[in-house]
Amino acid sequence: MTELKVALVYDWLDTQHGGAEKVLLALHQAFPEAPLFTSVARPETATWARVFTVHTSFLQHFPALSQKPRWLLPFLPLAFESFDFSEYQVVISVTSALAKGVMTKPDQLHLCYLLTPPRYLYSHHQEYVSQSSGIGIVRTLVNTCFTYLKWWDQAAALRPDLIIPISQLVASRVDEYYHRQPQPVIYPPVMALADSKVKYEGKMPSRYALVVSRLVEYKRIDLAITACHKQGLALVIVGTGEEQAALAQVARGIGSQTFFLGSQTSAIVSALMKDSLLVLMPGIEDFGITAGEAIATGKAVIVHQQSGVAELITQGKNGWLFTELTTLSLSTAIGTALKHPLASRQLQQSMAKYATTSFVQSFKQVVNQSWATKARERNND
Repeated sequence: MTELKVALVYDWLDTQHGGAEKVLLALHQAFPEAPLFTSVARPETATWARVFTVHTSFLQHFPALSQKPRWLLPFLPLAFESFDFSEYQVVISVTSALAKGVMTKPDQLHLCYLLTPPRYLYSHHQEYVSQSSGIGIVRTLVNTCFTYLKWWDQAAALRPDLIIPISQLVASRVDEYYHRQPQPVIYPPVMALADSKVKYEGKMPSRYALVVSRLVEYKRIDLAITACHKQGLALVIVGTGEEQAALAQVARGIGSQTFFLGSQTSAIVSALMKDSLLVLMPGIEDFGITAGEAIATGKAVIVHQQSGVAELITQGKNGWLFTELTTLSLSTAIGTALKHPLASRQLQQSMAKYATTSFVQSFKQVVNQSWATKARERNND
């Protein structure tokens, strides 16, 4: 088959690292010539994106907007509809926001790799409204904005030819919110972290659990703080976010041994993970690549049973699941995990089939088969 001309689309480039970024880098391996289209980019922060030829929208001309992604939301529909993909045969949108709303022609193939329908419009709508709105006209404007975006997102969800979810959890949301039949799940690429000789130079406890996460409300890092305290276990937190001050207050309030290390390099994260007793992911995640990476590295994890990555975990075999978003439920799981350590080799082997090479092969196969099907349909018209 002749090499297809592919374009990638993502919501915005403003983070140093994360699950979506690892997906995009894997897609770069699959389609190395594909440029990356996005609403705005901060090259000084998203250094991982240097491997791409990046095309930004008109919003890039307003630098203040790129500093606060939430400010972008009312303008994203127009930004993504403004891109011209006429020279490409295949468009792949990767999104947890509105990038799936790009416009393509009938003779083009648009695949959406869906990280989740926008949380602020569906699964976590009330949380976002309560955080964003104030009183009077401010509340009215926020609600009007979300109403418009939900209307647009419903229309945009019909534009991709295929929606590929990252987990069964996300597949169920596609059915519930968009009333579309998604394609079979392709799990994100999961790779063991590279062994690191680097060590964190600050003060560290000898025994600790590790959290690597953005510090936002739905991640439920507060449960990790209170549950580790209940177990008499120190907690090390890598990551930054709007909840950091509130989480620090929780830690101080109960006198827990919690260490906030901020953002760290992948080498430091690898070293911290290697030395930790457990890796915790207490929120309900659309997938949760960090947990998969920890298992692939040979480290036991505890995740909520509704998280996407839980679909790859067998209780007591390659990880531990807890059932309720409560301190007691997570604390009980931590106690069980500490009493029943899992073999590193067994953990590593359980993730081997989800490696980047498998992801690349699966994704290319879906693209090629879908393009061939579309070509047959055109020839039969």
